[in-house]
Amino acid sequence: SFELLTAYLKSEYAFDVFGFRNFSLSLLNDDGYDMIIFDVHQSHWDQSIIICGDIKRNDPFKRPVLILSSEYLEEKIKEFSKAGADKFIVKPFSKKDLLQALS
Repeated sequence: SFELLTAYLKSEYAFDVFGFRNFSLSLLNDDGYDMIIFDVHQSHWDQSIIICGDIKRNDPFKRPVLILSSEYLEEKIKEFSKAGADKFIVKPFSKKDLLQALS
């Protein structure tokens, strides 16, 4: 998915990619980001919900959080809404879908 995001966004946005294990809440202090895109894998679902909530509570700039996941069940998607996610896109998605979510 990182490759797909890079292909879709590289010509229109400046961005950094951090893996699940090397993301740190200290990155939230960088005001150079306009949005946080979080690619969630099923194997890290519960941890990702916690991280999403931590981001929303600790982000001094109150940036929107966009979740990307192959999960399509409404009750699972609502877990992220409750944690503070602003948008959720179900994989697979098109470049148009992604750009629309970013606007």
